[in-house]
Amino acid sequence: MRILIVARKNDPHVAAVEWGLQQMGAAPCIWYWEDYPRLGQASYRIGPDRPPAARLDLGDGQQQAAFDVVWLRRMGRTTPMDGAHPDDLAVIEKAAEHFVRALLPYLGHAGTRWINEFYANEACENKLRQLALARECGFAIPDTLVGNSVETVRAFFEQHQGRIIHKSFAPAQWRNPDGSRTLANTSAIAREHLQSDYAVRACPAIYQQRIEKKHELRVTVMGQAAIAALIDSQRDGPSIDWRTEGGRGLSNLHATELAPELAQQCVQYCARLGLAFGCIDLIVTPEGGVVFLEINRWGQFLFNEIADPAIPMLDAFCRFLAFGDIHAQAGQPPAISMAAWFAHNSALAA
Repeated sequence: MRILIVARKNDPHVAAVEWGLQQMGAAPCIWYWEDYPRLGQASYRIGPDRPPAARLDLGDGQQQAAFDVVWLRRMGRTTPMDGAHPDDLAVIEKAAEHFVRALLPYLGHAGTRWINEFYANEACENKLRQLALARECGFAIPDTLVGNSVETVRAFFEQHQGRIIHKSFAPAQWRNPDGSRTLANTSAIAREHLQSDYAVRACPAIYQQRIEKKHELRVTVMGQAAIAALIDSQRDGPSIDWRTEGGRGLSNLHATELAPELAQQCVQYCARLGLAFGCIDLIVTPEGGVVFLEINRWGQFLFNEIADPAIPMLDAFCRFLAFGDIHAQAGQPPAISMAAWFAHNSALAA
């Protein structure tokens, strides 16, 4: 089986999964876009009497691009060859990025399993569509306002007695003069944040009703399976976003079983989005209700097993990637775990 992983460099998920697949006897190819066209080469050809065909050179010889499985982990930026003229850098980077994105759908064949299919991945980036489709699938969602209309945002704030939160559309950060970085995290909004018209109009944002939490769920969908972790995010006090609050999520995370109806709802939601894989964030309210927040189509997932080894994320994902089923060939080889992966790394470093 020919497996291609499209990834950014220095991604621990890629290193762990590559090792896990090797334990299963697979030899995945990894395409780092940071190496293209600086190191790698690629081509695509089609003609009147010639069907589309793509080729990749990943540095270890020509790789015919008819992969059986393609995992689009994360797509990095392209890098021009050493020696490129400074005036040409922007042109090369733009041409290279357009090419590799256009090439991606042709790296497989009719039976290729995509995790996830390129166009479904791109469409899932639309957070407005995420919420609309979640509502259609029967999930409860927060009251949500998106945009930069000053009076509308202020009215929304008043309607919810000031209990709203602010989200950006995509991860955002600022580099500070001292070398540190400031991140745009999910955060509560106070009245003073809305006093300036400019602050609201300058950049559209997502404003949502703040939902009371009993705890939170991180549901990782792999095909027909949904693996859940419970994050007791409120145990140490009120939390807006456990992911950015000093690691409190990891210390308060453990395995849990979803009700079959909720697990199936999560699987069906991903299917509606055209995704084989996705990480869904849910709130469980003090009354026991479940509220959908968002889905990340290439979210982090191995941290679940690091926090609680009873959540077999690495083993499940490697089997899902290689065979399409998290339970396929169970025990053959023995379970692939993060503990074994860390032990392997320690042995190499010794």
